[in-house]
Amino acid sequence: MQTTYPRIRRWTRVEYDRLIDQGVFQPGEPLELLAGQLVVREPQGDTHSLAAELVQEALRAAFGPEWRVRTQLPVALDDESEPEPDVSVAAGRVHRGAEAKPSHVLEVYRDPAPDPSASYGWTYRSIQSLTAGQHVSPLAAPTSIVAVLDLLP
Repeated sequence: MQTTYPRIRRWTRVEYDRLIDQGVFQPGEPLELLAGQLVVREPQGDTHSLAAELVQEALRAAFGPEWRVRTQLPVALDDESEPEPDVSVAAGRVHRGAEAKPSHVLEVYRDPAPDPSASYGWTYRSIQSLTAGQHVSPLAAPTSIVAVLDLLP
C-alpha cells in the first residue's frame, strides 16, 4: 500500500491580499502569511496585550517621530510573508522585533538569516533573554537605552 501525502499550496502576498479583498476570510480572522503558508495566530490575553502596549510606548520614545512603531499590524517582508508581529519598528523596513513573555523575560531576536532547516526558512542568529533588571538598546537607535522593566507588565 502506497502512502499518499497531501500537497501543500503556497500562497504569494498578492494572492493573500486578493483573498482578503474578496472576503474569503472573516473580518478579524487570526491568519498570517508566513513563507507562503496561511498560519492561524495564537489568541492574545490581557498580559500579552499590555506587554505589547508597553513595548510600543518605550520604542516610540527611543526612536522618535521619524520612525514608525507598529503594534500587531501586518509587515510585508517578501513575496511570501506578511506576518503580524507584536511590535515592529520601521523606516522603510523592519529593524527590530521583541516579544514579552508572561515569565517576565524579554526575548530579543536579531540578525535574521535564511535557514532551509528552520520551520519557515528563516532563523535568528542572536536571541537574548533579558530580565527586569537589564536594559536593551534598539539596533537602529543604539544610544537609546530602554529598561526591560519598562517593557514588561
